Amino acid sequence: MTYSLKDVERTILERVNSDAPISSIWGVAFFFNFFFIYFLLSLIGFAIMKTGVTELLLIVVILALILRLILIPLSIYNISKRLITHFNASRRVRASLILYGREKFSDLTNCIALKSHYEVYFYEKKMSPTAYALLSIIPFASTLIIYSLSKSFYIHHIKETSLAMGIRASIDMGTDFIKEAFKLRRENLALYVLLSLITAEVFLVFWVFIIIRDFRNHLEFHEKFEKEFLSSIQRAETHIAEESVSGDLITTD
Repeated sequence: MTYSLKDVERTILERVNSDAPISSIWGVAFFFNFFFIYFLLSLIGFAIMKTGVTELLLIVVILALILRLILIPLSIYNISKRLITHFNASRRVRASLILYGREKFSDLTNCIALKSHYEVYFYEKKMSPTAYALLSIIPFASTLIIYSLSKSFYIHHIKETSLAMGIRASIDMGTDFIKEAFKLRRENLALYVLLSLITAEVFLVFWVFIIIRDFRNHLEFHEKFEKEFLSSIQRAETHIAEESVSGDLITTD
């Protein structure tokens, strides 16, 4: 099977069309964590002691619990779905770059790029948005789910950065994407888990917004890297075509 530049451009276009930043709305949903419920129960207990009115206050508690059981699973489903959609699309882009490089440029797909591609695939393929959403109903399971999503995402970014740097070492490319790549740093996820558990998931709100920010930066890295890659390959193919024409003219003369 031959792989042309058009095939690479097609997979990149598919990724661009399927990808989108994670909405901040899904971060706000984590305000309805168990600390919020505990706080609400404390206020209601105090209000019952003062007023003796229990029916309306009980309804408020039930509604708050329902909101928690709906919003956080829905948020986790959408965040994980967005990440998995990106993982699948970027996997196809990586594969197209490697297949194209094998045919056109012998030095393009060096061992670093190939190793990074297959390593990141190993970490991406075990995720299920529906399973994560259902598990998040369990108290404090959200913390472990966000940990799992964060770990997969940061490994994905590190390995894709390695692949991009490996490709850049093989062909003449610009460097604009490097700045975007190093905007992200792997967070101390073990500390984040501990802080989330200690604060009854209050810290989880901050953690989710970090993921939303970093995913947006990762998409910008993709955009700049792919733009630089296509531009470099187009220049290389133009140069090869010009050399071929020049060779034909010399032969004819």
